[in-house]
Amino acid sequence: MDIMFQDKEFRYEFQALPTNGTLNNSKMGIDGSSMAKDLPLNPIRKDMIMLLIYGSTVLNAQGADLEKCEISAFLGKDEELNRYVRQKYIWVSRITGGANSNTQGQLAQTVVSDYLQKHLGNSYKVTKNGAIKLNGYEKLSGMPFDIVIEKDGNFIGVEVSFQVTTNSVIERKAGQAQDRQNLMHAMGYKIAYVMDLTFHGKS
Repeated sequence: MDIMFQDKEFRYEFQALPTNGTLNNSKMGIDGSSMAKDLPLNPIRKDMIMLLIYGSTVLNAQGADLEKCEISAFLGKDEELNRYVRQKYIWVSRITGGANSNTQGQLAQTVVSDYLQKHLGNSYKVTKNGAIKLNGYEKLSGMPFDIVIEKDGNFIGVEVSFQVTTNSVIERKAGQAQDRQNLMHAMGYKIAYVMDLTFHGKS
């Protein structure tokens, strides 16, 4: 494709496009199960990156609608690029709202768990999908948490959430959160929440 960028013309030769069949999230490596993996920059991803960045400046688009592929217009403009990415996140989150929330939740747990272990060091024990035994909690295995942090017999329970939610879900979880907090605080333990929500409902 021929690109006009900063008053200069460039040519980029596609390495993988066009492809046979549908180009979906799985092929691109941006579906839920792939996002946790360290994937190489292969030819098809490189082609798509070039399209997304420079598409609106292509001189020989031949009728293709690439006007929204306009990131190149913000290169070198930090504040404008930051604002553009934030706005696009809100737009994209509506599209991905129907994605498998469990898969996204597991990915978020892995990211948070790895971050905590790295920054807390070996003196802390960080466990994914752990449990904390509490007085007044009926299950012998303990109260489950997405992540449990333990040091010298003291605990922090961490809940990580990535989901499409509604007013009713927020109200239900708020009640649960208070009960869980009361039981944890009664034993001198702490509870924390890490949340990335796509919200659908009245503000």
